[in-house]
Amino acid sequence: MAVVVVGGQTRGVGKTSVVCSLIAAMPERQWTAIKLSAHGHSASVDVREEMNAECGTDSARYLAAGAVRSFYISVPEGGLANAMPKLEEILGEASDAFVESTSVLEFLQPELALAVMDPVVGEVKESLRRWWQRLGAVITTGSGPLDGSPKWLGSKPGFVVTPPEYCSDELVTFVREGLKKK
Repeated sequence: MAVVVVGGQTRGVGKTSVVCSLIAAMPERQWTAIKLSAHGHSASVDVREEMNAECGTDSARYLAAGAVRSFYISVPEGGLANAMPKLEEILGEASDAFVESTSVLEFLQPELALAVMDPVVGEVKESLRRWWQRLGAVITTGSGPLDGSPKWLGSKPGFVVTPPEYCSDELVTFVREGLKKK
């Protein structure tokens, strides 16, 4: 089994679109896709398996892209540890998996971790900064490469993707090669 974590600098930068594009680009793998989301208004962990590829949710988009299974896991703010037993159970049943969450890097050792960023958006989640050294590459969406980036970005491999594809042949090759090495 291979696990790929896809995180991002903030909401709305294209993480789900990148995951869907990678699922569609690698149909030879039997992907399970999981979206982890922290919400302060929830007091418990909520795990939902998506069964309808047409309902419009992010987890439905994974199925529409070709994932064989899809889950949405909602956790209270700061409560990711409570979701780990269920996440590990899901991963244990998966052939290969995408996990959309940067914070999960506190608990998982994926084969590959990617960051999705939009150069127009200034905000950067603390979780992305915290786990930056574990990330294998940066994927930029929107207006292009990260010019004038903060020093903490370092020299990660970078890929520019644009809507509506949110993918490139180079990115797919990088992910495939990263999964072969592990």
